[in-house]
Amino acid sequence: MAPSFVSLLKDPSLFRGRVLRHFPDLLIENKEDFGKIITTENGKCKADAEGEVLFAASFFEWFGEEVTRVYRDIIPHGSATSRTRVIKELVGICGLIIPWNFPLAMGARKVAAALAAGCTVVMKTDGLTPFSSNAMAVLGERAGVPKGLAVPCASQLLSKKIPFTGSTRVGKMLIQQSSSTLKKLCLEPGGNAPFIVFNDVDLEVAIASILISKSKVTGQTCVCANRIFVQEDIYETFSQRLVEEISKFRVGNDLEDRSVTHGPFKNAKVLPGGKRLPSLAKNFHELTILGDTNDSMLVAREETFGPVAAPMRSSTEGKVIQRANSCAQNANTEHILTCYSFGGVKHSGMGHEGSQYGLDH
Repeated sequence: MAPSFVSLLKDPSLFRGRVLRHFPDLLIENKEDFGKIITTENGKCKADAEGEVLFAASFFEWFGEEVTRVYRDIIPHGSATSRTRVIKELVGICGLIIPWNFPLAMGARKVAAALAAGCTVVMKTDGLTPFSSNAMAVLGERAGVPKGLAVPCASQLLSKKIPFTGSTRVGKMLIQQSSSTLKKLCLEPGGNAPFIVFNDVDLEVAIASILISKSKVTGQTCVCANRIFVQEDIYETFSQRLVEEISKFRVGNDLEDRSVTHGPFKNAKVLPGGKRLPSLAKNFHELTILGDTNDSMLVAREETFGPVAAPMRSSTEGKVIQRANSCAQNANTEHILTCYSFGGVKHSGMGHEGSQYGLDH
């Protein structure tokens, strides 16, 4: 057994809590440096990248407090001379698979929970964004995490448990590959969230909401609104206002131009926008709106994972709710906070991360 693992087993939860609570202070102190790393690796704008650093810090702060509240339960026994205790045991080595779109925050959510439970972690980073995890590991040692306890790794890994954030396709592969060894899995694959706009809506509020949901991180998050249902009477007005607001965004490299609102992205298609921007780089495209789409199109059935808004006409409330629920994916799209557990249903995953329940998954 690795010396670092043995040392953590001997450390009481109060010590682990102190280490984890020191982590957010260090992250915030180095927010600008981490922001530059994230922007360089995956193209996020400065504000989004530094916002991710604060998001990551919140997980260490939360689990740093929660680890001291993991109690043993006493269950009444049938015998007057006996009692039953429920004790939570750590699973052992956790192999964390971290995505490229939130390389620091999604790593932090997994690492913080594992360290709080007393587990050793091996971080499998995406090949496009390895430095965010490396920097987090270095900062972990400064915070007091035993050397070798949190190790970045870019190769295949062996573990007792695999928390994963990524695509549904890869999530299904992990289920198959881990079946022979009965590894514990916590999967957060893709989403295909609906956004429903009714006739009596405050149009400006609806437009502002869809812009935040659809354009943050250039639309490359699993909880972005993907299927936009708009009732017939306001469909044209909604689409026109959406085009007007989208045209105000500026695509580019935020390390060179601080007026940029969106970084590089992929898979844009026709109508307003949809053109490549070769003057910037091959991965830069205009933001795109697709009009008059329907449920049979790929943009409605698959996760676009990009700044492509595709409003679809809808009729009655009953029918649009049925259409919204007809998708194979269903990830949580509201109240995503550190104090709530996060996870999907259907093909959007199994298990939950975050909150007190995240320690159990």
